[in-house]
Amino acid sequence: MTVDEMVSKVITSLFASHDTTATALSWLFYYLATNPECQQKCRQEVDQVLSNRTDIVQEDFAALSYTTLCIKESLRIHTTVPIVGMTTGENTSAYLSISS
Repeated sequence: MTVDEMVSKVITSLFASHDTTATALSWLFYYLATNPECQQKCRQEVDQVLSNRTDIVQEDFAALSYTTLCIKESLRIHTTVPIVGMTTGENTSAYLSISS
């Protein structure tokens, strides 16, 4: 791989990670803005965990259970990477039956 190819891959990766993070946060903020009671619960939880601090540390994340649930629900509804390719290690058959 040439240096130019490596630079191109790094730039692509940085842009892709920035874009997916921005999209995920945008949807989370949208859902919190349209659900004031959920927004209030998140705010109360953050205020309770941080008390009067303005910085957050790694240990604080474990205590933000409701906020974590909101983030996960937002990602469930609007996943940032909707398609993930997979390859099986052996020949596999899948059967699908749809009833109307």
